[in-house]
Amino acid sequence: MANPYQKYKDESILSMSQSELLLLCYDEAITSLKKAEIALEDKDYDLFDAAIGKAGKIVRYLTMTLNMEQPLSYELKKLYNYVNFDLGRLYAGRERRKDELPALIQILSDLRDGFREASLIAGNLGTPHESKIVG
Repeated sequence: MANPYQKYKDESILSMSQSELLLLCYDEAITSLKKAEIALEDKDYDLFDAAIGKAGKIVRYLTMTLNMEQPLSYELKKLYNYVNFDLGRLYAGRERRKDELPALIQILSDLRDGFREASLIAGNLGTPHESKIVG
């Protein structure tokens, strides 16, 4: 039998708008980078590698889903490519590059906030679903 909490989460994701899904992707990438920061401080390199890997997958997904017919997509692609490049350098250089993590978190946070504002203005974002999920 499936875990009821997991089933609820799956159903929540399936009912999200495109804007909410985009924000969820940003939230997950940002959370992963924050976990990577903590893991690096604790010298938990396995967790660091996993967190950086997850953030990289999310940013690659965001890159692949860009609608290149929109002019903004070219600028977003440059930012996503930069973030992915820097994630690769972080993965390879860990301790030497740990000061770059806050900048990557800030880039993704700024993008998230911008998309959230645009979605609110456009009227296609209601109360975020993440506020309903407990645990």
